[in-house]
Amino acid sequence: MTDEAQAAIDALKEQAKAKRQEASAERPDYPKWKPVNPGDSIGGKLRTGEWVSTKYGDTPVLTVEKPDGEIVEVWCSTSMLENWIRDEAPAIGATILIEFDGKRPTKDGQFMFNAYTCMTDEYDYSHWMDSLMKMQAKKATYEALNPAGSSNAYGGQNRPGNPPVQRTAFGPDEAPF
Repeated sequence: MTDEAQAAIDALKEQAKAKRQEASAERPDYPKWKPVNPGDSIGGKLRTGEWVSTKYGDTPVLTVEKPDGEIVEVWCSTSMLENWIRDEAPAIGATILIEFDGKRPTKDGQFMFNAYTCMTDEYDYSHWMDSLMKMQAKKATYEALNPAGSSNAYGGQNRPGNPPVQRTAFGPDEAPF
């Protein structure tokens, strides 16, 4: 590779780094919903929904505006919540309810898992597919530009050497393309 080509790639990497930092700084840090007891629930208007890549894998993240106006972030990192997003695809602006049902045994009885009851009044499969595809494209681009890094470095928590979590989100007034 020529010095000129390497300089162009390095300049693009710096631009991408600045863009990630700017996007991370603009995003508010909402409190996270962490249910503890059976019956704990979160309900309200779904403001944003996006797929996020972390060092543990890809997971949906929701921001929910509760009836009192508080905005809370819900990380759907359990398989039950992730499957709800894949199967039901709640629409941005929809009213949703997620209720923690407590720990339940698996069918074979060997393990326990967190069980939830989830409901929505509107569906939008295209939003979630677009968000997932854009997150995967960003991840592939990052890995192509950083061949020495692993896929786990992409979107990892804000640790030295790792970029901030990349988010592909669309609000109720934004087009998903």
